[in-house]
Amino acid sequence: MRREGSALVDATGRSYPMERGIPRLVTDGDFSGSDAQWNRFYDLFAPLYEMSEQVFGWAFTGLHWHAEQARMVASLDIKPGHSLLEICTGPGVFQPLLAQAIGTEGRMAALDLSMGMLRKCARRTRQQRPVPLVVQANGDQLPFADASFDYVFHFGGIKLFTSPEKALLECARVLRPTGRLFLGDEGFEPTIPKRGWRRQLLVRINPGFQKAPPELPNQFKLIEQRQPYDGLAFLWTLERIET
Repeated sequence: MRREGSALVDATGRSYPMERGIPRLVTDGDFSGSDAQWNRFYDLFAPLYEMSEQVFGWAFTGLHWHAEQARMVASLDIKPGHSLLEICTGPGVFQPLLAQAIGTEGRMAALDLSMGMLRKCARRTRQQRPVPLVVQANGDQLPFADASFDYVFHFGGIKLFTSPEKALLECARVLRPTGRLFLGDEGFEPTIPKRGWRRQLLVRINPGFQKAPPELPNQFKLIEQRQPYDGLAFLWTLERIET
C-alpha cells in the first residue's frame, strides 16, 4: 500500500481513508450479520468498556482484572524480537503486556472492527515500544501477507464472528510455519456448576457464553489449554502446521 494525502491506496487502486492516523480498511458495506451488529455495539460501548470489564471481573471472580491479564500473558511462550498481531484488540488493554513480551526489537500490529475501540487503543499505545500498527479491518479478512507474523494473539470476540472458521483460516495464513496462535474467549470451566448464579447471569449478559468454541482447522495443532479468569474463559496455545 502507498499513502496519498490522507488515504492509503492498495495495488488495485482502491483508496482507504485514514482516521486519526488509523487506516480504515473496511466500510459499513464490507461486513454484515453478527459482525455488523457487534461493531455497532462496541462503537457505542467503547467509552465504558474497560471500566465495566473491571467492575464485572471483580464482582464475578474477586480477581483484579489487570493482574489476571498480566498473569495470562506472562504464561505464554512469546520470544522477544519477534512479530505479533493482536486481533480484537479492543481498547488495547493487552497491548502494554504484549509489547513487554515481544520487546523493543519486536514488531506489532493491533486490529479491530470497531473504530471507537481503536481510538482508545491508539491513545493507550502512543508511548509504548514497539508502537503497534493500529488498523481497522475484519478479522476474517486480514490485510497482511502470508506468513507475516510469528504470533497471533486473539483473546475475545471469536465466538461472535459471523464466520469464525474463516477467521481462523486467516490466522493460519498470516502465521509463519510453527508460529503460535493464542486463542481465547469467554467459556465455562467444567467444574463451574451449571445452575450456579454466576453462570445463569453471564449467559443472559453475554450470548458468547452459550456458544461452543469454534472448530479448529487442520492447519493448527493444540499445544496447551488454560482456563483464566477463575474458569470463566478458555485460552488455547495452537501451533501452525503444514497440511
